[in-house]
Amino acid sequence: SLSFREWIFDRVVYLETEIIDTGFLYDMSPLYELCPVKLELSRSDKKIVMDFRVALYESVRLNNDSGSMFGFKIVALLRPELMTDIQTKAYVNKTSTQVLESLCSDKNIEFEKEIESYDTQTWYQINETDLAMTNHLLNKGFVAEEDLPLLFLTKENKLKYTSLKTVCEKEPKYLLINNDSSVLDNEIDPVISIVNKEKEKNTKIKVMYYNINIQDKNVSFLNNVEYGYGRNFTHYDLKNFQSYHMNFKYAPLSDKMFRHKTQKGLSNSITFGVYTGNQHKNYLLAIAQNKYISSIFFNNYKQVIVNSTLDISIGDKVKMLLPSTLQRIQGQDGLDDINSGEYIVGGILHNLNPNGLYNMVLTLFRNGIDSPRKEINNWLE
Repeated sequence: SLSFREWIFDRVVYLETEIIDTGFLYDMSPLYELCPVKLELSRSDKKIVMDFRVALYESVRLNNDSGSMFGFKIVALLRPELMTDIQTKAYVNKTSTQVLESLCSDKNIEFEKEIESYDTQTWYQINETDLAMTNHLLNKGFVAEEDLPLLFLTKENKLKYTSLKTVCEKEPKYLLINNDSSVLDNEIDPVISIVNKEKEKNTKIKVMYYNINIQDKNVSFLNNVEYGYGRNFTHYDLKNFQSYHMNFKYAPLSDKMFRHKTQKGLSNSITFGVYTGNQHKNYLLAIAQNKYISSIFFNNYKQVIVNSTLDISIGDKVKMLLPSTLQRIQGQDGLDDINSGEYIVGGILHNLNPNGLYNMVLTLFRNGIDSPRKEINNWLE
């Protein structure tokens, strides 16, 4: 079996595989640190070649009627050079975007940007890897008020730089339809009628069918306890103490966000020291804002299985149509108006099974629901 994952939070793509070996990888050509593993994905329209490097592996000797064999579990990384070289550098009067461009140029990684940052200062990389430096830039970089910078590596070997607001403002690329939808007695397929209506609104949208099995996880309560109801941060500017309260509503893809109306208390605050000259003007705001948005947006996701031939990427936006369970019990067809809606693709898990079946598991994010019913409006913000 073989799987690899693209993730909107990662600058590295992880490959995991399990293989049975007759002894070649054990006796003749043992695996070693950063040993190359090439993976090719071929479709009718294009071929993607990924050069992974072995990060770790484990093996177990298996005895059967044919003699001894070895079972290997291997984890490999795409573009691990971001994690290996420790650097000490100063990027003088640069934005975080320019620093990222320089890092990619040094490592011969294609850099694709959809936005510019506004955070000129001298950025220091002191005895740390380039991967640690990208984390530093994402935590303290600033693109706009009420927006979050995003940086992730794709299977096409591109390091993509964008923002959450940019991604959410795109038109949906796919319309996700449940492949278990039934046909009514009058032989009018309700799914087809919905598809036709959506295509009239967006002529470029494509249809994607997903498996009926959906995994849903919501950790908004846990995140809200620490960050979800706002953040205070203060600092001393050598003359006065400056205070800033952050509690803006952030639900770009839904009517309501997962935050209770009656909860108004602050659960987290930060006190900074003296604001120094070598910091961009939104430095403190960026630290608080980036943590706040990432905590409240990525606290709810759905996972669905789709066909592997579809051209879908991290950061794409989709519109998902979920069937109403209650209406199906009543022998009718209808949509779940609360959970149906727009989501962004935050994760793609590629699975290749021993029988040759290849599918993709999409992890779809948004931090709220739509609210056609009054009882929801009474408690969700």
